[in-house]
This record gives sequence, structure tokens and C-alpha cells, in this order.
Amino acid sequence: MSYWSNGYYGAPDEYMLDIHRLSVHLVNKHYGECHLITDSNSKKYFSELPFASISTELDSVPIQKNNWALGKLYAYKFLSENNIPFCHIDYDVFLWKSLPEKLLQSEVFCQHKEERVYDLYSFYMLNQYEINTHLIDKIPNRHETTVAYNVGIFGGNNLQFIHKYSSSAIDFAVDKQNQECYDAISKLQRQAVPCISEQYYLYICSQKFNQNIQFLLNAKQQELENEASNLGYTHLIGYKNHPVTKEAIYLKLYEYGLKELQYS
Repeated sequence: MSYWSNGYYGAPDEYMLDIHRLSVHLVNKHYGECHLITDSNSKKYFSELPFASISTELDSVPIQKNNWALGKLYAYKFLSENNIPFCHIDYDVFLWKSLPEKLLQSEVFCQHKEERVYDLYSFYMLNQYEINTHLIDKIPNRHETTVAYNVGIFGGNNLQFIHKYSSSAIDFAVDKQNQECYDAISKLQRQAVPCISEQYYLYICSQKFNQNIQFLLNAKQQELENEASNLGYTHLIGYKNHPVTKEAIYLKLYEYGLKELQYS
């Protein structure tokens, strides 16, 4: 797990800690240990949670206001540089069941394939600026099926590929020539720049380096939720701050004995 305060919401508040509290509890339940890569600004807030270790490697991440994925990319790079096979899960991922062992033994894996993300990722904006595309040979157009790989979970055992991917994605994300374009995109869709630099770039690297990616979820888009439910896998994505979600997390924490019942 990783948390970069300059990329998310600053220092974690109580609700953000509760999401982590539930997520790390479930990881520990299935795997016995969960580690956090964060920064010095956040470490003190997470010290009460049952992480096996808390690293502050993300102190080295350059501040970039429009790309929360940069912290995750640095975490991937750090783990691959240190020859550590890993499974990174987003803090809003809940493993009600253990992940398939075959998936965890694969070279590289992630959550699922996303298609037709041209508008969601605001790709049309990339053509309006002179940017350094790095490994992207051609910026997609509206008439193409634009593919990206969702990384609610990400990891694997091919650390050479993961290092190539994370390093080149970081170079693309921090390129000074691209920042004006990224700022313009972020004004339209806050999630677009992180998704391009992390999820679309993973797809690009898989094609460039001929790396097969295994997916946890393989159903069609309209059936993904059912497949995830059957596997005991929940990724909140855009529902984190919904009142119903907040109540459900609180009740789960109470059920597991991690929170006391409070009456309003």
C-alpha cells in the first residue's frame, strides 16, 4: 500500500485512516502482513494502524499538484529496484477473500482492462499542445479503441519490466515540457493526468516491451461488478465519499472490533 500526501488530500483525516484501517485489516487477515510506503508528513498518522512496516521513501517524490499517481509510480519503482516482488493495492480496495494464487504468481498483474477511455482521459487535449510523448508512439484519436489497465491492484514477479514501466512513466509524468498541458487537462478532469501516466502508460509499456498482463477481472464492463463480488473484491473508486459508503465502512470496522459503536 502507498500514500503520498502531496498527491491525495494532504495529511489523512479520520475517515481516510478508517478506510486504510479496514483495508489493512483484511490484507493482514489473508496474508499476515501489509506494508506502507508513504512520506514523513503522513507517517505519524498511520503509526496506529497495524502495518508491518512504514517506509518514508515517498519523501523523494517531486511535488506535482495534478498527479496523485506519481506516489504510486515511485512506490513501484522503489520495490522493483530493491528486487521485491509485490502486490500493491489501493487504499480503497477491500479483499474480503484472498486473491487467486495463480494471479499473484504471474509476471505482471493488475485489476482489469479498460476500453474506450478516450474522453474519460481527455486524450483530445494532448493534441493541442507540443508535448514529449516518450514511449507513446502515437496519441490515440477518437475513432480508435483506447485501452488502459486499471491498477486498483498491481504487481508481479517480473521486476525488470515493472522497473522499466515505472521509471518511464515517471519521466513522462514529470517532464517539464508537458506540465502546461497537464494543468489544462486537470482543470477539465482531475483524474485524467494520473490515469494517463499510470494506467494508459502501463498499457503502452506492455505493448512496447511485449509483456503479457494478467487481469483479476476479465468480464465485460457491465459485468465487472458481479465478477468482483464473486471474487470477494471491492474497489470503491469514485464512491469513497458517498454517505452510504462511509456508513458501511464504519459498520464493518465495528463488526471487526476496530471501532466502538457511537450514537448520534
